[in-house]
Amino acid sequence: MPCCLAAKVDAIEITAVPWIASTLSRACAIVSLLESGISGERFILSGENWSFRQLFNAIADEFSKKQPTREATPFLSGVAWRLEKLRSFFSGRSSLLTRESARIARTRTRFDNSRILLQLPDFAFTPLRQTIRQACKAYLEQVQPTDKG
Repeated sequence: MPCCLAAKVDAIEITAVPWIASTLSRACAIVSLLESGISGERFILSGENWSFRQLFNAIADEFSKKQPTREATPFLSGVAWRLEKLRSFFSGRSSLLTRESARIARTRTRFDNSRILLQLPDFAFTPLRQTIRQACKAYLEQVQPTDKG
């Protein structure tokens, strides 16, 4: 799906869900919307609705690791964000897990992308599994560079 990414964003509000649609897909959708002349509309750029469990399992699979087995119950989430708050207090660093992020991680949110697909019938999101595969491969190549010697 070729698109020119040199367009100016103006009068279109986009809600992007980073773990659902790849950056390239979102950029191409934004450029296509700008080129279409649509103005003053809101769109959700979400290719698929995955639970955190599906997401973490797919990432584990791509890293050839065991899938997570423990559910983050409300109790465990509460303990985790409190311990993280203590760690951040003593280390002086910002907290990696907040009360709010622990709460949100337990919610089920679904996104409807039908408006963007109606406006741009030729547009297709990059499948999330493909995006995860590419990201994990790129990460592993940086962490474990192959010997080109």
